[in-house]
Amino acid sequence: MAKKAVKRQKKKASTGLSNAAVIAALISIGIGCLIAYYASDSDNNAQSRKRQPEESKQQQKSHTVLSTASESKEDEFWSLPCAPQDEESFCKGNKSVYSSTLQVFHFYLVDCTLYDSRSRCGRLITDALFDEKDLFQLVNMAKKWMVYGEGSGGPTILDLHSGALSLGERFIDVYSEVKRKKDEVYDADDFAVYNRIKNTVKAMVERQFHVSENSIYLTNPTFFSSITSKPAKTLHDEYWHEHVDKITYGNFDFTCLLYLATYNEEFTGGEFQFVNDTNLEGIQPRNGRLACFSSGEENTHRVTRVESGRRFALTMGFTCDKTKAIAEPDGKRAVAHADNA
Repeated sequence: MAKKAVKRQKKKASTGLSNAAVIAALISIGIGCLIAYYASDSDNNAQSRKRQPEESKQQQKSHTVLSTASESKEDEFWSLPCAPQDEESFCKGNKSVYSSTLQVFHFYLVDCTLYDSRSRCGRLITDALFDEKDLFQLVNMAKKWMVYGEGSGGPTILDLHSGALSLGERFIDVYSEVKRKKDEVYDADDFAVYNRIKNTVKAMVERQFHVSENSIYLTNPTFFSSITSKPAKTLHDEYWHEHVDKITYGNFDFTCLLYLATYNEEFTGGEFQFVNDTNLEGIQPRNGRLACFSSGEENTHRVTRVESGRRFALTMGFTCDKTKAIAEPDGKRAVAHADNA
């Protein structure tokens, strides 16, 4: 869908990033199959009209909760058959995009798993993976960098790999902004915690989904999200639509969500839900809870609207395609942006 994540503007006077490039490469947190959406405003309006009945349709389905915020799960795994690779799909309006991405998905998933690719599609929930101190440092790291921006609608996005941060209806390069202001934000220990958590999650995916060691890679987009109840200003703010990550993001073979706030304590609304024809299966976020799943249509999902408070999470995408791997946001890169004023 997108070629490269973010190209920084050379003009010192502006730290804004290309809106189209960032959105294409980073986020539409849940807009799903709106790849054609970016073409024109008239297309945007048409897509918006099509999606208006979606929430009322979901409300008519039965609803079960796989994991409440009050209960603790330890490595609970649900195995699922992988979605069939045909053109009659969730994203019917984008057949060529859907079929090409699913071919890549099939080829690389077979290549990097120990077993048959259809045997380990599924879902994982665990609350027993991370130290409370690391979680506290991680969320405070995100807050520290997010001070420099905020989305115009409910979601604010921070991608430490590209430096992209929501500001109003656009994105800025937060590293350039920190450098311009000569602020001392960078902390090597913060980035060490971030990378350690990422490596722990990667090892969990390899173990639970029977993936060969060192055959999956972190990929774009990997980002922090902070969602409030502010009304959406653009369609890019409408995170509550059902979607398939392999279609929305292209690179994803496995999706992992690390929650950094607790449902009904720090925010209300904002439940994660797997979506099928008749049923919604919810996961209530809990600080430190990790939810991972194969990124195909077998795990179509959505997030309900946040009603109050602030919902923090870290989304990590993993790919079996080494050419789609992204580098860690290591200390040397951060210093180059933040400290060499």
